[in-house]
Formats: sequence, C-alpha cells, structure tokens
Amino acid sequence: MRKIILIAVLLSSVSTSYSQSNLGFSLGAGVSVFSEDAKKSSNAGVYVSFSISKVYFSVASNFAKGKGEELDFSSNETYNSNKVVLGVANLGYIIELNKFNIIPVLGYGWSREIYEDPIAFDTYFYGDNEPHFNVGVKGSYLIGRNVAIAIGAGTFENLSGGVSYLF
Repeated sequence: MRKIILIAVLLSSVSTSYSQSNLGFSLGAGVSVFSEDAKKSSNAGVYVSFSISKVYFSVASNFAKGKGEELDFSSNETYNSNKVVLGVANLGYIIELNKFNIIPVLGYGWSREIYEDPIAFDTYFYGDNEPHFNVGVKGSYLIGRNVAIAIGAGTFENLSGGVSYLF
C-alpha cells in the first residue's frame, strides 16, 4: 500500500510540470465503498485521484490496521483479528462531454486479513494478499470554473463519490 501511495505522489509531482503546458491537470479526493466484506473494519475508505489530460488515476483504501505495532512475522500466539484491509488502484480514460466527463476505469484491488499477536506487547501483521479486479465507470460534472463533483461504481470499488479541483 505504501508503495502505491508513493508511486501516486511521484506521478502527480512529475505530472505537475506537464500541467504548465495546458494539458489539463486535476486533483481529487472522496469516499469509496468496497464490495468485499471487511468484517470488523469498515468497508468504506478514502480515495485520492489525479488526471493529466485525458488519463485518470485513483487509489483508495479503508486503511484498516491491527492493534499495536506492525510486524512482518507471526508466532504461536497469533490470532485472526477479524479485520480486513482493502484497497484498489484504478486507471481510466476521460471522455469529455461539455461539462460532464465519463471515465471508464480498470483497476487492481487487494484485500488482506489482519492478524494480531500479543507477544510481549500488542502487535499485528497482514496476511496474504488476495487480488481483485475492478471494472467500473466514474462520472464527473463541472459545477464551477475549477471544481467538479464525481460519482462512480465498479465491481470491487462498489461506489465512490468526491470532489476534484481542475488546474
């Protein structure tokens, strides 16, 4: 998850230089609801997005974690915390229709069980990655000169809604 966020930040910082040449650049944020059962953790999460010209990218997660410090191993005392971390990274193409945009997206999603282990102190670790495929569509409507509202639906990222700012 940290690698995907780092890649998104790097791509957005590199793309800022392209926005200077009037290709169109936007940043957005909102809420996503996943189709996967997250058990005790929420299946709703936060997403961030950006676009350059007609290319759209977003990443979303519910940011679930266990109690205590994260470790990379388990012990004999490890138990399933009944929580699941969910995430998705989407790539899409923006089709412009006056003030309305339609964005078909394809994405890679993941879910990971969270295990807790009270060795000497509270710790947790993430189980194996379970991949998911996301196919969906997002729509955005320009409500001002630089602000758009967006909603979307997909197979893994069931519902999303947010706002974006166009530079």
